[in-house]
Amino acid sequence: RSAQLAQEGIEEIRRTVSGVADPALAGGDLGSPLLQMAQRLVAGTGVRIEVSATGRPSRLQERARAELFHIAQEAVTNALRHGGARNIAITIAYERRGVRLSIADDGSGFDAVAPALRPRAGLGISGIWHRVTARQGALSIKSRSGGGTTLEVLIPLKGVR
Repeated sequence: RSAQLAQEGIEEIRRTVSGVADPALAGGDLGSPLLQMAQRLVAGTGVRIEVSATGRPSRLQERARAELFHIAQEAVTNALRHGGARNIAITIAYERRGVRLSIADDGSGFDAVAPALRPRAGLGISGIWHRVTARQGALSIKSRSGGGTTLEVLIPLKGVR
């Protein structure tokens, strides 16, 4: 299972670097690709995953769609790997001003300030932050040790069309 996930990760990196679009991300709706990705990551773990969408799906730029997908993928991976989450909820909200992505888990949580103080800590969060700022978006992380984590991203319309 680990070897399969590693191989999928390598293939995804190759697609990203070469600029080849992931066929699973074709179209404007992110709900189905997010659900498939999350189910693949939690397969055989007993972790409960829920994906929901509100609003009318926007026609997202391919790059914006990919960024949101990869942000969710990193957040789910972090929840599983570092937080030991048993329940994860992914919500995508298509709003007038942009697209809001929220990933909430019931894992162990963390000190949301401390990773910024350690140079090698929080690389996944750093990658998420870079993806969000590249789209002139906003990132909010609410977490506390022992209390789960909620990561929320807003990509403005100017970054999604």
